[in-house]
Amino acid sequence: MSEETNAVDVTEQLMSIDLSEIKKYKLKKPINIAGTDYTELTVDFDSIKGSQLKAMSRRGGLVSQDAPFYELSKSYQELVVSLATNTPVNVIMELYSADWTALTVRAQVFLLGAASEGIAL
Repeated sequence: MSEETNAVDVTEQLMSIDLSEIKKYKLKKPINIAGTDYTELTVDFDSIKGSQLKAMSRRGGLVSQDAPFYELSKSYQELVVSLATNTPVNVIMELYSADWTALTVRAQVFLLGAASEGIAL
């Protein structure tokens, strides 16, 4: 199987994640920030409003740092996770890599979810 086929398969699997069912995310490796223990995060992508996403997209430098589109930017995805979990973005940035990756991928799926619903982009 070619790398291109594998990438398509992985993308299809990610796009099939039902974000409405993911409400609690138990951290694989809990963290302590400023005396607060974080062992799990309540994730609610459905609570995010378009006005919040638009305000975040205005933050300078996000696209030029790591992606040509906001939806693909890890910095932007951190902000989306912060909104979805009602957690300060500095906490999201300090998550260990497995948790950080799992949550930012979910944010990307949320942001690109219109494609999986047959909505023309």
